[in-house]
This record gives sequence, C-alpha cells and structure tokens, in this order.
Amino acid sequence: MPEKQKKIFFITILVIINTVCWIIPSRVNYLVAQQRDVLLTRYSVDHFSALLFLFILSCAFLYLYLGDKNKRRDKIFGIISISIGLFIGTIVIDIAARIIKTPRYVQTNNIYHRPPGQKLAGVFKDNPITEYSYPYTPKGYPDVPYTLTIDELGFRNKKKYKNCEVLVLGDSFAEGSSVSDDQSWPSLYAKKSGKELYNLGMSGGNPSTYVETFEKFGISLSPKLVCCMIYEGNDFKGKGELVTRIKKESSIKNRIRAYIKSFYLRYTLKRILIHIFSINNRNDKVPPANENIFSWLPAMIPETGNSKYYAFELRKIIKHYDDKESFKVSKGCITAFLAIKKLSGICKKNKMDFLVVYAPEKSHAIMPLIKERIEAEKLRDYLSFKIKNLPAGEETKKKFYENIENKEDIIREYCLQNNITFISTTGVLRDAITKGIQAYFTYDQHWSPEGHEAVAELLHQRLNRSK
Repeated sequence: MPEKQKKIFFITILVIINTVCWIIPSRVNYLVAQQRDVLLTRYSVDHFSALLFLFILSCAFLYLYLGDKNKRRDKIFGIISISIGLFIGTIVIDIAARIIKTPRYVQTNNIYHRPPGQKLAGVFKDNPITEYSYPYTPKGYPDVPYTLTIDELGFRNKKKYKNCEVLVLGDSFAEGSSVSDDQSWPSLYAKKSGKELYNLGMSGGNPSTYVETFEKFGISLSPKLVCCMIYEGNDFKGKGELVTRIKKESSIKNRIRAYIKSFYLRYTLKRILIHIFSINNRNDKVPPANENIFSWLPAMIPETGNSKYYAFELRKIIKHYDDKESFKVSKGCITAFLAIKKLSGICKKNKMDFLVVYAPEKSHAIMPLIKERIEAEKLRDYLSFKIKNLPAGEETKKKFYENIENKEDIIREYCLQNNITFISTTGVLRDAITKGIQAYFTYDQHWSPEGHEAVAELLHQRLNRSK
C-alpha cells in the first residue's frame, strides 16, 4: 500500500474509533444517563475523561505518524520529555498543595479524625449537585450557617470530659454533617436528657473505625451507654473483616491507589470538567405532578400542602433490590456484624449498656413514600442497567418494595438475637417527611436540622421509656 494511502487509512481508523467512542454513550438508556454522574447529560465523569485521554493519544499518534520519518525519533523523544516533565510537575504541585493546605482529616494512633483544636465556621448551601442533570431544580433547603468545634482529640465536642454518661459512635450522620454544633442529634439529645454526652462520630468512618475509635478513646471515658449509629449508605461496604484503616492501605498497591484517589490535581481537574461541561437547569421550576418520578426528581412530598423536595442518587436504589440471603452473606454485612459483636462484647466486659441506632439511606426513606407514582416498567428499566434477567415490570416493582427493608430487618434481627437494643430512625423520618417536615436536605444526602431534631426526640423518648 502506498505511503499516502497508509496515512489516510490510519487517520480514518482513528477518526472512526474516536467517533464510535463518543457516540456509544448516547445510546445508553436516557433514564439512566439522566440521573447518574453525567456530563452533557450523557457521559460519566470517568468516561468523559477517558474520551479526552483517547483524543490526546490519537493526536500524539498522528503527530508522530505524519510528517518526515527522519524526524520521528526526535518527536518521540520530545513527547517522552514533555510527559516526564508533566508527571514530575504534577507530583511537585500535589506535594506543595498537601503541605500548604490544612488537611481535613489526620491520624493519631492509627485513628482517623479531624485536626484537633479547631473551630470552623461557614454556611452550608443545599444546591443541586453539578454532576447531575435534573429537568427541574427547585430551591434546596435554606442556607445553614454552621460552627464546627473540634476538641483536643479531633472530634466534634465543645469540651472534653474525663468521663461521660453517653458515648456516640458513627460516621457523618453521628458527627452531624452540614449542620451546626447545637443542631446535631447528639447535641440535641444531650440537651433534652441533661446527660453528659461525648461524640466520637467521624465523617467518613465505617464499622471498623468505630471499633478502633472506641478502643482507643471511648473505653477510658467509662460511659454508661454506648450508642453506635449504623448508616445504611456506607457501613455495608466492608471487606468481611475488622481491620484498621492503616492495615487496609498497607500494601503497595493499596497505598498507590489511596494516593491517586486523594491526588489534589485529580480532584481539581475533575471539578473543572464538571463545571465547564455539565448541564444543570437551574430554573427553579416545579415539576408537573403527572410526570414520571424518575424524570422529575427531586420528588415532591407530600403532593399537596406543605410540600418539600427530595433528590437522591438513583444508582443507590439498585442495592435495595438485594434479597435477604444475598445481603447476609455479603462482606459488608459480615463486617457490620463483626463490629456490632465486638462493640457489644467490650461493653459487656466493662459493664456498659450498648445500643445500635439504624440510619436509613435517603432513597430507603423516600422510595416507599412515592411508590404509587413510580411506573413499574420505568423502575425495571433502571434496575436492568445493573441487574440482569429481571421479571416483568409489576413483578420487579413488587419484589423491589418487598426487599427495600431487608438490610434494616437483618441488622434488627441480628441485634435481637444477641440481646442488643436496636432503634430504627426510618419510621420517624418518614413520618416527618409525610407531614411536610424536611427531614433530609433536598440535594445533600444528610439530615436537615429538622431531621436531627426528629432523631434526637425519638432517642430521648425511647431511652427514657426503657429506664
């Protein structure tokens, strides 16, 4: 084949490959694309980044392939030099950014916590997540001015006790994400009960870290009651064993992965891509009542009266389709069981009462409230994106709603079997939402101040009744 024809052939192949890769996502079910991590309402952030990388590689190939063959070696050397320079430059920038920027979290004695002795202030804004594209974007929850007070150990408490009556373990739902010090349920419960409460909740925690934190910091406080909050959204992602965060990242492979995941420039570039290319209709319009629920999230609850709006990541509802047996043998469930058992054993040994409080993931709380508005076939279409061989629409919907309570039921059953007090916050949150009280933020996954108030009141009533 003549040289000119070879060049045309390779250029054509590259154009076809790039075109196909950019076109394929447009064939993805619109319903799925509408609500996942999307750019241009079509591409996931990772997919979009991969496409850009493919385009850059194609340009580099054409740069090398076209032109004078005698200069090809010089071009290769130039590209390699530029690549090495960029790599070293990004590493230097990342190291500098880590040194200059105050870390959000640190580790002491292998325990994950915030930098001690801080008092941060700001305003939380409940805005639509820019990665998502909603046809309608009603205003979120009003701005929440907050103060975040971190004690000498790195946890959210206004003061450090030598001893306490109640000790709280958990993640951001226990620490109180997006609300001020006095608005979190531990603070509200302490005020209602008049008890000295110490909060060891930490954003980003998991059952393994709850055990570590309690062993290192909690036991010495000699609490009468230990309250562990299990959050459905993240606490079932364990590996099937109780290991420290340090040990999880001890292998070279995991350390490299953890470093890349926390890479400062990676996060910055991702936000830039989202900001430039994502589409989000911020028109504050109210969705038509007769439109399909998946097409107009945030969902309006109740439909009449003092309505509030709620949005959630649709990908999270896929996990609600799991049957009980599948969940029981999952590594995440086994990890939660191990943590609960370990904490309960420590408490019994030290003559402390132990309590598990269950916090539902946002879609778990919301989905039953909009059941009648969800078309069976639309639900099946969405679930089929990840789950194969689903039955007909109505049967799929029926099974989905039969399974949606499975995770909570299994944790409750485990606690009852082991004589552990179990309190669910699901019912009180749903009741509040049904009455027009905004228990969750519209766009953020966490509880609003009203949600924290509902949980604090529930615990106050239940624990007072059990005396």
